[in-house]
Amino acid sequence: MQTTFMKILAQPNQHLKNDGEDVIQGLTKMMFLHGKIGILLCILSYLIATK
Repeated sequence: MQTTFMKILAQPNQHLKNDGEDVIQGLTKMMFLHGKIGILLCILSYLIATK
């Protein structure tokens, strides 16, 4: 679980240059990915709970 999380964290940083705009873009991409993961985890836990 944690290794995939770290890979997701590392992905946006690979494409970053040192420009401020790219850093902000990377951060928003990371936040978006984490948001998607959170939603997926919520759905999964809900499905497991309702079984």
